[in-house]
Amino acid sequence: MSCSIFVSGCVWSGSLLYSAPDGITPVTPFEINRHLGNGKEIARLDHSFERDMTDVSANYRLQDDGSGRSSIRF
Repeated sequence: MSCSIFVSGCVWSGSLLYSAPDGITPVTPFEINRHLGNGKEIARLDHSFERDMTDVSANYRLQDDGSGRSSIRF
């Protein structure tokens, strides 16, 4: 199975584009450049929606407005 999911990166932005839920303190300063690039899944929790997925990978990149964007492939 091959599929791509594109997720808006507002949650992990260089500039805070959302407000954190009550009781949650965001990491500051968040260094977005340390999290850019490619990642491969090495382990996961057993969720029904992830069964039979293999070779899961993600790409995290910076957008022109300073926010992050991720694309996940499985």
